[in-house]
Amino acid sequence: LTDGNESFGPLTYTFTTGSVTSSDVQNFDGVTAPALPSGWTTTFSGSGTAATTSTNFSDTAPNNVFLSEAATVGLSEVTSASIPIPAGAGTRLSFRNLYNTEAAFDGLVLEISINGAPFQDIIAAGGTFVSGGYTGTLSTGFSNPLPGRAAWSGLSGGTASAPAYITSVVNLPPAAAGQLIQLKWRQGSDSSVVPATNPGSRIDTIRLSSFVCGGSAPTLVSAVSRKVHGGGAGTFNLPLSLGSIAGNVTTEPRLGAMGNHQLVMTFSAPVTVGSTVVTSGVSGSSTTVAGAEVTVNLTGVENAERVAVTLNNVASGANLGNVMVPVGFLLGDTNNSRAVSGADVSLTKATVGGPVTASTFRSDVNANGFINSADVGLVKSASGTVLP
Repeated sequence: LTDGNESFGPLTYTFTTGSVTSSDVQNFDGVTAPALPSGWTTTFSGSGTAATTSTNFSDTAPNNVFLSEAATVGLSEVTSASIPIPAGAGTRLSFRNLYNTEAAFDGLVLEISINGAPFQDIIAAGGTFVSGGYTGTLSTGFSNPLPGRAAWSGLSGGTASAPAYITSVVNLPPAAAGQLIQLKWRQGSDSSVVPATNPGSRIDTIRLSSFVCGGSAPTLVSAVSRKVHGGGAGTFNLPLSLGSIAGNVTTEPRLGAMGNHQLVMTFSAPVTVGSTVVTSGVSGSSTTVAGAEVTVNLTGVENAERVAVTLNNVASGANLGNVMVPVGFLLGDTNNSRAVSGADVSLTKATVGGPVTASTFRSDVNANGFINSADVGLVKSASGTVLP
């Protein structure tokens, strides 16, 4: 860097190249308040109460998640389901954040666990706030369960009667790249004083964004759940709908021996895959690539689970990106309603004795190549089960 004949030495500036890809993590709108989404849990102590979904002051209707603020010592916590993080640096977490607490004495913190390791503050773990970060430090007096912690404290925006959200954006720790993480929001209250109107904290509209080089990911032509049915019936593919893991995912109603299932993704051209990340509810996975076809074998899949399979760094020519395929596993849901009921029993009964074909294979629930009373029995036994 020079100014005329005067040199100021080298100037180094680091910037990220590529395009931004974004994905929704959770907006809490797929459940009925006060229930939490599948895989989300809550803990509390003292005068704290369980975190719940709420219809008050939502960023996106109808729901947000609410953590209580109390006038006596207490802690309210909510922990996310496992979240797959793309490989490579540069993944950011953003969420809408509303808080109304006793300034400097009560507040909200964000913690992270990477691959099941102990939770620690997002900053201590190596994250950095881009915007909407912590606003102060909590007092070490008056018995707050989070003494001396940097936190969101006071009022996020607006007024106590009409509080407003801010957007908090944080660079995830480099160690999270290509891993499964969980996030935990913790609301701590001390031994006295609480805002008179609308106390507490609310979280909504959680998203991830990351930079990928070379434009967008290769085109995914199809994704299916594949099973070989016995008795010479053949191989049948269940087409999977693509979109948010929290949305109307396709359910796989067929029984998997020992919880084993196979997903096959077909791209428009031959690809390579950097890594595969699978959300909770699955004990293991393996991935093979053959030209344009990627096969992911899942083991130990639990029933009534939403599973997201993310292929990281899928590359084909100049295209590079991450691809997520959602699927629901719900034994006996032969009509793909995401709930097993009498309608599924009736549908299965209507196909008893008939051949297993492209239009009836969902009713061959045990995949033995025959639709009979055994399949009806399996559906009946699962009646009342729903996909969270």
